[in-house]
Parts: sequence; structure tokens; C-alpha cells
Amino acid sequence: MKSEREHTPLVTVYLATKNRLSLLQRALKSLEDQTYRNLELIVVDDGSEDGTSDFLNTYASAYPFHFVSFDQSGGAPAARNYAIHRAQGEFITGLDDDDRFLPDRVARFVQEWHDGISLLGAESFLVTDTRRVRWRKPSVVTYDDLLYRNLIGNQVFTKTAYMRQLKGFDEHLDASQDYDMWLRLVRKYGPARIINEPLQLVSVKSSRSDRITANLQANWGYYSCYLKHRPFMKSAHRRYHVYNIRTSRGKQYTLCESLANTPIKFWKKELGRLFKK
Repeated sequence: MKSEREHTPLVTVYLATKNRLSLLQRALKSLEDQTYRNLELIVVDDGSEDGTSDFLNTYASAYPFHFVSFDQSGGAPAARNYAIHRAQGEFITGLDDDDRFLPDRVARFVQEWHDGISLLGAESFLVTDTRRVRWRKPSVVTYDDLLYRNLIGNQVFTKTAYMRQLKGFDEHLDASQDYDMWLRLVRKYGPARIINEPLQLVSVKSSRSDRITANLQANWGYYSCYLKHRPFMKSAHRRYHVYNIRTSRGKQYTLCESLANTPIKFWKKELGRLFKK
């Protein structure tokens, strides 16, 4: 008779890290606390200089564990792609080194997976030094929805084969690699489904908003992602992205102009941003 473990699908969790040893240890603790146990863990140290490699050499995981330490940083997309290429799991999901899984996250993903979707996401708690805010998301995200903005978040649960067939994350993008990856997954394999309960703690800086950051690299990455997917967009999609790009670079719009460039379904969030200034 097969064991219960053999009846459940193996899930690979990948984690890319660089110079964040204390946060990495916290993230790994949240993974060890998962109620779903048939896991494989792959950690890629992207050129850390803070003792991360020494720690990983002695790390005792509750799951099959593999790690590699790059001598020089290749960037997060390259580190994730290394893990995706070597994953043994039928399914795969990522964990950022400054975030934490809640205990039932992987179990809920395995329970809720069904054919006809490209990926599963979940709601999150956005955590600052002083606050914890629930990030509510739609239960279904279509390709048309996603062309407006990243409604999914920073990590998903999907089939390993799907990511491999799409060649993983785009290593040429300076930022927005996750948004680009979700767009390609949903376009090829169908809508995304979101579990409407928080299953992750996402660390954010107190001053961070949900818009494009003022950081030049992030802006350029977002713009490059927009250009990559622009051929698939309608005029309303393009107008909204151009509006986001221009406001991130300091362009001022009147209230009427802002709402004219924003789809009605995002008015509430946009008004909240405008009146928060």
C-alpha cells in the first residue's frame, strides 16, 4: 500500500536570496511550519556576502533541500530560473526572502487546484513596521483584467511544466518580472484563480504605495514590461499604463484627468491614492 505522502503531489518551493540572512531564516521558518509536508525546497543564494552560504551549508531542512550559491549576482529572475529548471515537483511556488507563508498556504493551494486554470494566487497581509493590511483581490483574474495591472501579487502556485514551457522569468527585465510571468501564464493557459483568504505575510516599506516606485530601475522595468505586452492591449489598457508611467515620473493630473485615464473598476483605489497625498 502506498503511503499518504506518495498519494499527494510533490510541490517545489523556490527561494532566491541576497544579503538578507536574518530575513531568510524567518522565511524558512514559515516554510518549515507548513501543514502540507510533501515539499521540496530549492534556495538560490544570488551572490550574498553576509554569511548566507555558510548558513545554508549547515541548514537542516524538514524537506528535501537543495541550494546553490552564485559567486556573482545574476539577478532574481536568473536565480528563480535556476530553481525552476531543477525542480522535481509537479507543482511549484515561490517565496520571497522577506515574506512569510502562513501555515496552510501550500495545503490550500493543493486542495484548490483544478484543471482549466493557469495558476492559483491568494490574498495577503501587507505588513509594515506598524500596520498589517489585508490585500483583497478578485476571485478570478482574466487575461483582460491582468493587462490593466498586476492583480495577482508577487508569488503564485502553478504547474512546473507551465513555467518551463514559457522559459521562466524574463531575465532581460529590470523589474516587473513577476507581472510579465503571470501575463504569459494567463494568456497561454487560462484565467487565474485567487483564494480569498490571506495566506502570506508580505513585507512592505512604510512609505511604499501600490503604484510604480520612483526608483529608476523599477520604472524602466515596468516600462519595458508594458512595451513587451503592448501589442496585446486595447486602447484602454494602454491609456492606463501610460497614465501610471507618467504619474510615476512626476506628471500632475487633475482629478477629472486621473479618472478619465483610470478604468471605472479601479476608481476607488485611485481616489484613495489621490486623496492620500
